[in-house]
Amino acid sequence: MKRSQSVQLSLLATVSAALAGCGEDYQQISLDKTFHDAKECVAARFPKDMCSHAHTTAYQRHGQIKPRYVEQSACEAAFVAGACEQNSDQYYSPRFYGFRLLALDEVTDREYRGMVNVASAELPLTEIIEGVVIGHMDNQQYVPRYQVAPVYPVLDRQGQQQERTLSDRNASGDTFATAAMPPDVQDWVSYAEQQTERGGFGGGGGSAARSYHSSDYRSSTRRSGFRWSFGG
Repeated sequence: MKRSQSVQLSLLATVSAALAGCGEDYQQISLDKTFHDAKECVAARFPKDMCSHAHTTAYQRHGQIKPRYVEQSACEAAFVAGACEQNSDQYYSPRFYGFRLLALDEVTDREYRGMVNVASAELPLTEIIEGVVIGHMDNQQYVPRYQVAPVYPVLDRQGQQQERTLSDRNASGDTFATAAMPPDVQDWVSYAEQQTERGGFGGGGGSAARSYHSSDYRSSTRRSGFRWSFGG
């Protein structure tokens, strides 16, 4: 284990769980990860059901938005060699290469300032945030909120392969001009679930997918009695 990870785990192990004070303002924090499949997602300590649902959601979105090219060579020129396959409609499209997962969470302003104060070169703020977000997921009353989008291979300026979303590429100026049917670059899918006492993630027991409202999330986390506490 890297020393920074060891320090992170040691720090988080000493952080107490406490109710957030009433009337406090909140900061949104997020954890942004890219995975090739659900197994990689689980290995990164995300809940198994969440990973499975994110993978399935991204794959379904891929089928809806993928660009279509008349020639395989045109498709591979837009992505990478060997990345494209022929669809049932005879067009060529890039294969599904995985998904990008943006997990969303909230902490109080006081807690966020405490996280900033303990951050250092050895323990960057990004690693502290990762520990907090994943730590919250272990709480049974946690309300999962995330966004997911399919990713595809592309070569960077150094010729190294990366996996990027279509909206990432579009934001960088790529219009997929050679595609016979350009993609829908609105590729992100948002998800939130209100868990009940019996309900699991995305399953029975009265759980239901819904749109997210921050007040719902705050009331749920307060009821659970769970907050990482940073600072005084």
